[in-house]
Formats: sequence, structure tokens, C-alpha cells
Amino acid sequence: MNKKTVRRGMIRKRSRAGRLAVAGLTLLLACSVSVGEAASDTFPGYPCLAPNVNFWTKIYAEFESTQGVIHDKYRMDVVYEVIDLKPQGAAGSRITNRQRVRNAKSKYRAILSRLAQGKQARNETEKRVRQLFGPRASSADFRAATHHLRCQVGQKDRFRAGIVRSGAYIARIKSIFREHGLPEELAYLPHVESSYHPKAHSKSGAVGIWQFTRATGKKYLKIDADLDERWDPLAATRGAARLLRHNYRKFNSWPLAITAYNHGTAGVINAQRSKGDYEAIFKHYRSRRFRFASRNFYSEFLAASRVAGNYRMYFGELELDQPLRYEEVMLKRHVSLPRLIAHFQLDRAEIYRLNPALSPAVRKGRRHVPKGFHLRLPVPEKAAVIAGLDALYETKVPAGCTYTVRKGDTAGQIARRHHVRVADLIRANRLDASARIYPNQKLKIPGFQGPPAAEQGGQSAASAESASPRSDTEMAAAPSFPGTGPGPGDWQTYGRVPQSEVPCPAPRAEHFAVRGVIQIRGRPVGVVRVAVEETIGHFAEWVHVPARDIRRLNGIRYGRALRLNQKVKVPFHRVSKAAFEARRLAYHRGLAEDYFLRYRVAATTTYTVKKGDSIWKLAHRDFKVPVWLIKRFNSTTDLSALTPARMLVIPVVDERHARETV
Repeated sequence: MNKKTVRRGMIRKRSRAGRLAVAGLTLLLACSVSVGEAASDTFPGYPCLAPNVNFWTKIYAEFESTQGVIHDKYRMDVVYEVIDLKPQGAAGSRITNRQRVRNAKSKYRAILSRLAQGKQARNETEKRVRQLFGPRASSADFRAATHHLRCQVGQKDRFRAGIVRSGAYIARIKSIFREHGLPEELAYLPHVESSYHPKAHSKSGAVGIWQFTRATGKKYLKIDADLDERWDPLAATRGAARLLRHNYRKFNSWPLAITAYNHGTAGVINAQRSKGDYEAIFKHYRSRRFRFASRNFYSEFLAASRVAGNYRMYFGELELDQPLRYEEVMLKRHVSLPRLIAHFQLDRAEIYRLNPALSPAVRKGRRHVPKGFHLRLPVPEKAAVIAGLDALYETKVPAGCTYTVRKGDTAGQIARRHHVRVADLIRANRLDASARIYPNQKLKIPGFQGPPAAEQGGQSAASAESASPRSDTEMAAAPSFPGTGPGPGDWQTYGRVPQSEVPCPAPRAEHFAVRGVIQIRGRPVGVVRVAVEETIGHFAEWVHVPARDIRRLNGIRYGRALRLNQKVKVPFHRVSKAAFEARRLAYHRGLAEDYFLRYRVAATTTYTVKKGDSIWKLAHRDFKVPVWLIKRFNSTTDLSALTPARMLVIPVVDERHARETV
């Protein structure tokens, strides 16, 4: 048997395997239990959702992450093929998998185009595709389907791992929902959000099992220099319960309340005004922001509830993680965590695991565990800690101090003078990558432990600086790293970028400055240009007015989204221009800060804009990076009006290796 014959045989085998996989999925979708059996009166399963819920059930329970399901994104019962993918993280997997998906889509796009032209099916594959659409399918149906091709990666292995991880938290999470008067089935929602991974982090800056962004998290959780409750599964659940309860009171409908968790309350209000109830929204509502993820979010929740609630039926017996066992001690005053751990000889890793909300600065002792914090302790050690805790309480709190910049100061000098790291000084004050500071600028000194060196024992600031092994030039140049500073656990020599990491330009204050202030009816109104990731809701929050006031001021009707670079008038009768600019800049720096905790820019590439390209398509579909990150590398380019032949610098990002964030 020659090589060509062997190759033909292998191709036939692969083709047969693909057909069998599709046939199997089609049969499974057809034979799946109805949505009503998995849903309840509380979480209704409308008939129109059946194909979607059955599809996601099979994604969660049947297909591994090394399989990709090519399907129609609006008719989820139309599945064309199941393709093999290289494991995520394997060498070259990203490029290889992208090419395999493109090849599969091109294949079926060509078939659908032929059928749309009224041509007869030539082979078994084309006949199968025609049958997927039923006997009444028209040329218009096939033509529309050419634009609806999508690949969904299987989730079985990840979902199974999420069920195992959930064992540590789910009993307490169900109890928290009951305490808030909410259905305990909401405890299955993190399977959709994060696969119950406590360290989950999205490219949009959402973190934890509930995937709170910094902006939303601040409304329901404690997020400051000492604590970030988004990382604590139980504390974050209390925030999620408050948010979901707010949504339910707003809509009196769990399908809409859960959809609003993903799409935002304002977005669902717009959809409700446009179409009415959930069924009508699901069937008919379309907008630039209400896309595949938002439309499918409730269906995914129903599917996750079905699979996780009956996991033995899908996965057999699993050994779940043991529930967390701990005792809580409410701190009467501030305490140093490293000192407490050393004094009582506690297991550091266990204390960190039980108290994930504590910031890296608290873990390292640069800040204290705050007064009133409910510190979780291993059960055997509780009595000893309570007995000796009074002796460890701090009489002076390192709450930080402020320093007024003088002419000639550098960030390095100020950091050494106050015995803090340059990276911490930059992060605390949201300085840009060059650590630029100005005379009379007020700087917050993070975790300040005492007076400056010049006031201690008569030692001068100059002599303290001369004792440092690094020169002023090195210190001033140090903060040359992605985003707004190294994330927790980053490089040992902070400020020095690893060779495998590309520095990312930092957001500059002038990019977010108010263009001008005018008077309207005797009140000051600022004029701004919309930047990436900004919404009317953001502007309203930054100036402390309802979003409807900004809509009325600009004549923007409900449901109409802002455009990039659009001019918008913002009232300043409650907040000053300077305060608005500071909050706006802090928001954009916060986006980068959250993003670079998990991702790094490994390289850059150039791309020539083609006809039909948009920045949203390039960012989300082609290169899988946030729009704001592309803007950082193309600061002088108007991304809202891309023209063919324009060259763009595109960052190539990788996920950082998991490491201890202490």
C-alpha cells in the first residue's frame, strides 16, 4: 500500500469521524430533555430556548476543550461539524486552532452560498447541510446563514473541574442566597461566569468567581488598598446577591435579572422598552451590544443548573473539594499580618487561602489588616489567637500620608525617602509609565511606616539617599513596565521589564482631559470626546447625576449607544472639572491594572487595515485583545474611522504563568 492510499484512508476516517460526531450531537440535541424539565416556575424554560439550552448542555457535558463545534449562532440546533483542536497552551495551538476554525467556516460558507444560489447538493455533506434547515428552507435562509457561522469550544473538562472546585464553597453560597431571600439555584451561575475558579480573570478586567469588574464591584464590595473582595468567593457572593436582588426588584423576572447580570441593568431596560418581555427580547431584539453572549446568558445558566445539579448523571461520581473549615475573629484594631503569622506560627499559605480579599500590600506587611475585618483562621488555632491578639494590635495605623512634590523631586527620591517601593508609589498614585510628577502635586505614600528619613535620628534625606545602592537615574527610569505597575508577585527587580515582555504605553492625562467648559442655563458644562470603554453610565457616575440627565443634555434617546470620539456634554454643577478628569483617568488606569494582573504583552505585530474592517471586529474577533489596548499602541490614530491601507500596531498578549500573588 503506497503513501497516497494510506493518506486517502486517513482522510476518509477523519471525515467519517466528523460526520459521526455531528450525527451524535444532532441526536443528543433532539433527544435531550425539554427545557421545562430542567427549569422551574422561578426560572422558566420558554420553548424558544430549548435548542439553546440543549446545545449548552452538550457543550458542558459532552465535548472537551479539544473539540470545536461549528454551528449557527442564531439556530443553535444547526450544527455543521465537530472539529479537533490542539490543547490550549500547547506550542502553536493558538495559530493552529484559529486556522482550523477558519478552514471549517470557509468550507460551510461555500456550501451555504451554493445552496443560496439554488444549486443542487452534490455530495453527502451538502445534502446533510440542506437537511439541517428543513424542507421549507429558502435561498434567503441559506444566504443569511453564511454570516452566522460560529465555533464553540467544548467545556466538559473545565466544567467538571469547576464542579470539583465548587465543593469548597457551594454550601455556604447557597446559604448566602437563602439569607438574602433569593433562590439557591443562583449558586450555579459561577459555572457560567468562571467555572468556579477563584483566580479567574477576564481580558476586560473582571475577576473572581462572580467576575466583578472594578467599577461594578465598588458598588457592592470593598475594594481599596487593603481589601479587594472580588477575590473572595464568599464575600463576592454577598455582593452578587445584592446585585441580583436589585435586578429582580427592577424587572420582577429572573430571566431578565440574570441577563442584566451580564448585559447591565441599563441595557436590559433598553431591550425591555423596545420589545417587552424576555421571550420577545430573545427572539427579536438586536443591538450593537446585545450580542451572542448576552442573548445566551440565561440559556447557559439553565444548562449549567441542569448539569451541575445532576452532575452524577453526566460525569459519574466525583470527589469534590472539601468545604472550607475556619473560624472568624473580628479585629478590634489594625494588625500586621506577617507579625501575626510569625507570632502564632500559622501556616502562611492557609491564611492566604482563607482570606483571599487581603491585598498584596497587607500580606507583605506594608499595610495592616484593617480594623473590623473578619479574619478567618484555621479551627485549631482560633483559641490561641484570640487569647494573644490584644498584644499584637497596632497603636499607630500605617494609613499612609501625603507628600507635596517639590521642584527637582523624582519618584525614586520620594520613594526612598519614605522607605517604600517605587512601584508601590506609582500604583498608589496612578502615575504613568515614566513616573512623571509635577511641583505641588499631592502624592499618597502607600503603607507609610513613619516620618521621612530626614526626621529620624537627625539623619538627612541626602545621606539616606546616598546609602541607596541604586542611582537616581536608575530609580527614575525604573517604572518601565506594562500598564500602571507590576501586578502582585511580578518581577523581582521591579521596574525592569523581562525580555519576553513588551512595555505598554500608559494612559496620559491629556488623553482624557475635558475639551472645554461652557455655560448652559447658568451652569458649567464640560465637553468631552468619548474614549474606548466609556458609556453614559460612566459619565453619570463620575459627575454624580442620573444617566437620563446626560441623555437629555445631549439629545440621546434610550437605546442609542455612544460612538467612539463622539462629543458629549457633561454637567459640572456637582463635581468639578478636575475631579471628573481624575476619576476618568483613574478608571482607564484601573482597566490596565486589572488586565495586567493576568495578561502580558509578549510581542507586537503590524496589521494593514482592509476594506470592511472595524476596530471592534479586529479587537474582539481577529486578535482577541481589548480595544483600549490597541489604542495604547496607536494613540494618534482615530480608531473610529479606519481607512484601508492604514498600518496598526497590534499587541500580542499571553496569559501570565500562575504564581503566588503575595
